[in-house]
Amino acid sequence: MGGAPSYTDTGIGFRCTSDPVAISQSWSSSSGRSATGGNTVTNGSVSEAKLYQTVNVGDAVNYELSAYVYDNTVGNQGGTVTSSIAQLYYNGAVVATTYANAGSGWWRLSASITGAPESREYGVVAKLDKEIITDDFSLTRASVPSPFYDPYITMSNSRFSFRAALSGAHSSGASILTIATAGSADFDEETHNLFPGDILCLTSTALAGCQNQTTYQVNNSVAADTVGITPALAANLLATDQLVASQSGTLTVTFQPQNSVESGGHVLLTVPSSTSLYQDGIPDATGWDSALLPADLLAGTGCSGNACFTSSGFTVSAVSLSNTGSGTHTINITTSSVLDQGTFYSFTFGHASNQTLQFINPVPQGTSHTRGLADSYANELKTTNASGSLVYNITLIRMAPQDGVFVSANIEESITYQINDSGNGYSGNIGASTNVTQCNGGSFTTGAASTPYAVPFGSILNMDTFYRVAQSHYVVTNAANGYSLTVISDGPLETLGGAASIANGTCDGACSSSSAAAWVTAGNNGFGYTLGNITGTDASFTSNFRLFDDAIPREIMANAAQTTGSRAAMCYQLSVDPTQATGYYFNKLTFVATPRF
Repeated sequence: MGGAPSYTDTGIGFRCTSDPVAISQSWSSSSGRSATGGNTVTNGSVSEAKLYQTVNVGDAVNYELSAYVYDNTVGNQGGTVTSSIAQLYYNGAVVATTYANAGSGWWRLSASITGAPESREYGVVAKLDKEIITDDFSLTRASVPSPFYDPYITMSNSRFSFRAALSGAHSSGASILTIATAGSADFDEETHNLFPGDILCLTSTALAGCQNQTTYQVNNSVAADTVGITPALAANLLATDQLVASQSGTLTVTFQPQNSVESGGHVLLTVPSSTSLYQDGIPDATGWDSALLPADLLAGTGCSGNACFTSSGFTVSAVSLSNTGSGTHTINITTSSVLDQGTFYSFTFGHASNQTLQFINPVPQGTSHTRGLADSYANELKTTNASGSLVYNITLIRMAPQDGVFVSANIEESITYQINDSGNGYSGNIGASTNVTQCNGGSFTTGAASTPYAVPFGSILNMDTFYRVAQSHYVVTNAANGYSLTVISDGPLETLGGAASIANGTCDGACSSSSAAAWVTAGNNGFGYTLGNITGTDASFTSNFRLFDDAIPREIMANAAQTTGSRAAMCYQLSVDPTQATGYYFNKLTFVATPRF
């Protein structure tokens, strides 16, 4: 308050009710939240004593009416303020009021109202037999929300889920399944997104769980339209049945508010979903399935102890998950601390290890998806006041899963990431017997052709001999601070089940996942890579070799500014010891392109 009740200034002040019975109102310069002035209202005998100001706001738009109230009733000084103590008042009646604890016994009362181009009363009422102290009465016109400064969303597992229709009926005992390769708009039409060791579920069109409660493991027999399974089929399959291999993980959102958010406010995120069967544990073609995630992400089944939700930089009192069938999941976070303007915050949802308590990634749409090029999904991130009537910050952010690659991007910015793009100087896929001059000092001749989703060394017939394959990586972004491209492996090259593996080696004795070293002696066996710039200078190193890391993502390309097209060659080198056990060896690499806003 700017002064005593008789004082007049350009703000909204208080004036006392004219009710003549057992009501008193006084102003003290040493009262209030900061001991700089506050009004005390005592109501001894009427149901509601109002303290108000008549104001003509001049328009009929949304406003937030708020005031700070302290319960000074004898025996309850500094207690919780509820509707039995005080309420906000507008245009002749009390209004729905939200109460937020402001500390030291003070409570912030707020309400969303619609103004009018005429004089109306705005204020607060004290209830019967109550004494309150009021301060910082405010009438604020709702403003247009601001975008976040630096929001982005990161997927811990960027692989598409797999879902394919069968090409026909299959008999019990079969160990090779054939999928439909054309006309399946909502399904995979080839097996490039399946790997040995993946777990398959066979389900009917009713999507009522796995047939006979049995799952199968993908074995080494994977071709364009067929997949080998272990064990063999336990029952006959109909032509209408489907193959499913789910991929899931945690999602982490990082953001920086442009407008601050009070304690008790909300952070809301929408995640794309199907309009039906969006919580059945079967991947969908139009968004994420929430599997067994409960409505209460803090205390629901399996989620207690922050198992399904964690926050960084702020605290929360509630986190809910809902879906009305409109095509989005909504995560609603109620804060219990202030979100300051310009400060970075983040939150992660989904269980760290229980896949049934994670969002299930979508499947690619068969007739529209291009392998090696990420699909893009929009997510709305916003913050509001406690009642949800005021939106402070709002931005669409994007996540883009693909076959082992994800791209996360703010919709106001853009990023394109592609493996073996057609402009790489090698007409896309880098073929066999090609000297990739950007690698190894201009001398790196491949023995097999790569694709955006495979590095096939083929049959290893000569031991203590270098086998070589190469890919290219292409990045475009208008993000102000550039981008980073990282790679991580899921372990060494090994046979199914891990009975045998090929050691990564140390090159010629000194390389690691973070330090490059020479590797010219084929008798020094192992598996590693080197880099070379095709367009630009973004490769993290351009001489000698490094090893793949299976614990920490390692940066292979980066730029601190916008780029219209950076390309680097990634050249893989393998050498095997003469005593290496026979078998089919494999591992999986995950590339993550992240724009820096």
